[in-house]
Amino acid sequence: MKKNKFDYFGAFEKMAEYSCMASEMLGKILADYDLGSLPDYVPKMHKFEHDADIVLHDIHEHLANEFITPIERVDIIHMAKDLDDVNDHIEDVLLHLYMYNLQDIPKEADAMAAIINKSCLSLHSALKEFSNFKKSRSIGSLII
Repeated sequence: MKKNKFDYFGAFEKMAEYSCMASEMLGKILADYDLGSLPDYVPKMHKFEHDADIVLHDIHEHLANEFITPIERVDIIHMAKDLDDVNDHIEDVLLHLYMYNLQDIPKEADAMAAIINKSCLSLHSALKEFSNFKKSRSIGSLII
């Protein structure tokens, strides 16, 4: 009987990929901030967040049906939730700008967006290595 194992590591990587795309968009929005263009970005940003939610749902669905997992179940649940939180919070930044009708943003917002994007890219790099965590020589430095 052929076993179709779910790729939890690939799912984590995909969620981090959505974070990278969302953080990149946030950086572009803040670099050329225009309140009038925010309504165009909200559905695009929501799509990244929604796609990450679908991956989260797939993770939970497979966890409910699989007996053996590559790492501890509770660790999978926590990692998936934390990755989803990253996507949720990036979307929240855009939604708050829109909801509060902010006319101007501080110049430091660009620097903060750059830090968020760099963090997402680092997270994505670490998660690419995560499937090899037992033999990886670089995952420790990527985590740091």
